Amino acid sequence: MRPRITPRPRLHRPIRRAGRGDDAWHGAGGLVDLKLAHYTRDGIEVIDVEGELDIYTAPRLRELLIDLVGKNNYQLIVN
Repeated sequence: MRPRITPRPRLHRPIRRAGRGDDAWHGAGGLVDLKLAHYTRDGIEVIDVEGELDIYTAPRLRELLIDLVGKNNYQLIVN
Protein backbone atom coordinates (compact mmCIF):
# COMPACT_ATOMS: atom_id res chain seq x y z
CA MET A 1 0.00 0.00 0.00
CA ARG A 2 1.38 3.40 -0.95
CA PRO A 3 1.50 6.06 1.75
CA ARG A 4 -0.92 8.90 1.24
CA ILE A 5 0.74 12.22 0.56
CA THR A 6 -1.05 15.27 1.88
CA PRO A 7 -0.36 18.47 -0.11
CA ARG A 8 1.09 21.37 1.82
CA PRO A 9 -1.20 24.34 2.29
CA ARG A 10 -0.37 27.28 0.07
CA LEU A 11 -0.23 30.82 1.34
CA HIS A 12 -2.53 33.00 -0.71
CA ARG A 13 -2.32 36.73 -0.96
CA PRO A 14 -5.43 38.73 -0.15
CA ILE A 15 -7.38 40.04 -3.11
CA ARG A 16 -6.91 43.76 -3.68
CA ARG A 17 -10.07 45.54 -4.69
CA ALA A 18 -9.95 48.26 -7.33
CA GLY A 19 -10.39 51.77 -6.03
CA ARG A 20 -8.75 51.20 -2.68
CA GLY A 21 -6.12 53.82 -2.11
CA ASP A 22 -4.90 52.65 1.26
CA ASP A 23 -1.93 50.39 1.72
CA ALA A 24 -3.44 48.46 4.62
CA TRP A 25 -2.43 45.08 3.21
CA HIS A 26 1.25 46.00 3.08
CA GLY A 27 3.35 44.54 5.90
CA ALA A 28 2.19 43.06 9.20
CA GLY A 29 1.22 39.78 7.57
CA GLY A 30 -0.56 41.25 4.59
CA LEU A 31 0.41 41.75 0.96
CA VAL A 32 4.19 41.89 0.77
CA ASP A 33 6.07 41.89 -2.52
CA LEU A 34 8.99 39.54 -2.98
CA LYS A 35 10.55 38.97 -6.38
CA LEU A 36 12.87 36.02 -6.88
CA ALA A 37 14.90 35.40 -10.01
CA HIS A 38 17.80 33.06 -10.66
CA TYR A 39 20.24 32.42 -13.45
CA THR A 40 23.53 30.63 -14.01
CA ARG A 41 26.76 32.52 -14.56
CA ASP A 42 30.08 30.69 -14.91
CA GLY A 43 28.58 27.55 -13.35
CA ILE A 44 27.29 29.41 -10.29
CA GLU A 45 23.58 29.92 -9.57
CA VAL A 46 22.83 33.56 -8.80
CA ILE A 47 19.57 34.24 -6.94
CA ASP A 48 18.31 37.83 -7.08
CA VAL A 49 16.03 38.76 -4.18
CA GLU A 50 14.05 41.98 -4.36
CA GLY A 51 11.49 43.23 -1.85
CA GLU A 52 10.73 42.38 1.74
CA LEU A 53 12.06 39.17 3.22
CA ASP A 54 10.22 38.30 6.40
CA ILE A 55 8.45 35.41 8.10
CA TYR A 56 5.73 35.41 5.44
CA THR A 57 7.94 35.53 2.34
CA ALA A 58 10.97 33.53 3.55
CA PRO A 59 9.38 30.15 2.71
CA ARG A 60 9.41 31.07 -1.01
CA LEU A 61 13.16 31.74 -0.90
CA ARG A 62 13.71 28.60 1.15
CA GLU A 63 11.85 26.45 -1.39
CA LEU A 64 13.88 27.90 -4.26
CA LEU A 65 17.16 27.22 -2.45
CA ILE A 66 16.12 23.66 -1.59
CA ASP A 67 15.07 23.08 -5.20
CA LEU A 68 18.42 24.34 -6.54
CA VAL A 69 20.43 22.24 -4.09
CA GLY A 70 18.23 19.25 -4.92
CA LYS A 71 19.38 19.65 -8.54
CA ASN A 72 23.05 19.46 -7.41
CA ASN A 73 23.67 23.22 -7.56
CA TYR A 74 25.90 23.77 -4.54
CA GLN A 75 27.56 27.01 -5.58
CA LEU A 76 24.96 29.69 -4.88
CA ILE A 77 25.08 33.46 -4.58
CA VAL A 78 22.12 35.22 -3.00
CA ASN A 79 22.12 38.81 -4.23
